[in-house]
Formats: sequence, C-alpha cells, structure tokens
Amino acid sequence: SQEGRADSRGRSSDMTEVGAMFAGYRLEQLLSTDTVSSIYQAVRNGHGRPASPPLALRVTNELCLDDGPDADPNAASIRRVSAAVKIAHPALVPIADAGDRDDRAYVATAMVDGMTLDRYVRDNGRLAPDDAVVLMRDLAAPLDTAHAAGAVHGAISPRTIRVWRGAGGVPVAVLHGFGVDTLLARQARLDRAVIDTQDVAYVSPEQLKGEEVESRADQYARACALYHCLTGDTA
Repeated sequence: SQEGRADSRGRSSDMTEVGAMFAGYRLEQLLSTDTVSSIYQAVRNGHGRPASPPLALRVTNELCLDDGPDADPNAASIRRVSAAVKIAHPALVPIADAGDRDDRAYVATAMVDGMTLDRYVRDNGRLAPDDAVVLMRDLAAPLDTAHAAGAVHGAISPRTIRVWRGAGGVPVAVLHGFGVDTLLARQARLDRAVIDTQDVAYVSPEQLKGEEVESRADQYARACALYHCLTGDTA
C-alpha cells in the first residue's frame, strides 16, 4: 500500500541505508518517514542465534537545540522511553528496546497491523458519534496507565493512532510512538518551515510554546482525535 512507503520529500536522506546494520539491527525495509525520523522494518542481529521477528525500528534524524531544557533532546527522549518501556497495556504497542547511537535516538516496537487513524477516516468517511466515542475510548485506559507510571506521550497524531479490526470486525484503536515522537513538538518550535502539519496536528498549544509537557497534553490530543473522527478534519 502507499501508506507503508516512505514519502519522496527527502527529509530523512541522511538516514542509515536499507540493508545496513544500526544499533544491532539489520534494516530490511524503509516503511515511512516524518519530520524527525524514519521507521524501518528491522530484525535484531542474532549473533549466531536465529534473528528476531521483524520489528518496527524508529530512528531519529540528528537534532540539536542550542540551549534551555531541550539542549539534549536525545537524552530526554531516552528518559521518556525508559519510563514508557515499563508500561504494559493491550492498547499500547509494546516497546522492545530503546537507546541512542551516533547522535540519534531509536525505539524498537512490535509491528502493528491495521492503518493509521488518518487513513482509516479517509477510507471510511466521518464516523457516527457513537462509533467515534467508542473508538477513542480505547485510548483512555492506556493513557491513564501511562500517566500513572509517569510517562507522557506528548505527540499523539493521526500517524501514531492505528486502527485494526478486532473481534467480530469491530475497529480497535492502539497507540504507538511513546518517547521519540515528543521531538516533533520541539522541532515545530525550532523550524515551522520544515514541520509536516500532520505530525503536530494534535500537539497542544502549551507544547508549541515550549512549556512543560504534562498528561493534559495527551488528553487534549485525544479530544482532537475525536474531532478528527467526527469531521474528517484535523484543523
């Protein structure tokens, strides 16, 4: 499908090439890119043992902020991922590994079936109010679980909510992107010219002002996702 292919805008042209090794993973296929990172299908080097099942490996571009609390965005990202990796919930895509290498942060997660919320709404049209509420309710408990563990997603977007068919064909929403995606909000403050509006469609106003990211930012984003489901618009 077109959704799984990397776009042609070249924003991640400096990334490691497909077929190479990065942080112990063999990069098998470039799945997609966004403003600050690339996502690969990858397998962990088995070191004489069978290779791991395919994972989704997200690797950031090199990001550098001059001063302030964001002076080391990779380190801050890893701290968030370290908190998120301890969280377990059926509606959160599990994190298998995280770290940094060559001034880039990376996060390995399970491969996720289904499609992005953006694609789901495009394909199915605006959702009926009851259906939209049920779908977004799927994200309430996992976010509560994450917040109770001290983790905030910080950059929920039409790309980080995925929808797949559950039991009986009922659509189910799952969330991925804890840790690395918070860099999107930072990059939006740094350079509005390069940010893809889809990547920050649900980013809260206080984040774009550089204020502290709290759990309410995720609740704001979930409300934006509900609006998206009802109207088909992210504005």
